[in-house]
Amino acid sequence: MAYSYTVTRSDPTTLDGVTYVTYTVVETDAGAATEYTLTGVPTVGTLTLARAELTVAGAAMTMQPEFGETATWTSGAAGHVDQATAAAAYIRIGTNKRLITGGSLYGRTIGDATATTVTTKIVIAYGHI
Repeated sequence: MAYSYTVTRSDPTTLDGVTYVTYTVVETDAGAATEYTLTGVPTVGTLTLARAELTVAGAAMTMQPEFGETATWTSGAAGHVDQATAAAAYIRIGTNKRLITGGSLYGRTIGDATATTVTTKIVIAYGHI
């Protein structure tokens, strides 16, 4: 199979005066060089949670997700937002990372092999919190 992904975006929800939106990304054949795009991301926002799980391990045993604000971002350089500190089959990034986007956020699963299915939940708050 070839790499593919689907994105589901929740309606915005307000809690304690902060508005959040949740994305669910399901990737098939996610590998080291695959990338997905979230659209409708607040131009000023905060990445509050990213939780990724290998739901079908296939050949991959671990992954190390990372995020960027621009389509041409490079890990550790301009436009890079955050990366999981270690590779694992289940990753949770829960530190607030402030975003300034053009309305999109880009994600890479960075699995150690392909033939994998990964489900990722991403929560973004409107504004910097």
